[in-house]
Amino acid sequence: MVFGVPLKLGQFLSPSNNCFWSNPLNYVERLRSHVQNLQPHPTRPVFDPIFFLADLKTCSSIFLPLGAVRKPLQPIYVGPFKALPRDEKTFTILQNGQESVVSMDRVKPAYLDKLVTENASPVFHPNPSVRETKKPISVTHSGRHVCFPDRYKV
Repeated sequence: MVFGVPLKLGQFLSPSNNCFWSNPLNYVERLRSHVQNLQPHPTRPVFDPIFFLADLKTCSSIFLPLGAVRKPLQPIYVGPFKALPRDEKTFTILQNGQESVVSMDRVKPAYLDKLVTENASPVFHPNPSVRETKKPISVTHSGRHVCFPDRYKV
């Protein structure tokens, strides 16, 4: 369109001969073929890969989640527990001296130092010859413990 040139609306409004919807039978057939070719769209992804830690197949110790409601600053996981022979989906662990079967979905691998795993004995051994002498605790007549500040102690 150019400014100052009269508009010819007839060319826009006149029907053309090559229109596919001019024949109603042809229109219905095309509509049916389009509707048959429509594929439903899934509401969520069909394949959602599951996260799996590869180290679970080879780890020697695992952590278990604490299933109860936790107090502040309480750890999320308990353990580590020694992993005994495992199946495809379950672990057999040594928990408090008893064997327990646990699902692989619940556990996390424990990454321990090699020195800690080799030396299972505790590090601290108290010397029995050294004995601490404890002072008797002063108790009032009503049963309360008496604690004096350090500056008043001899």
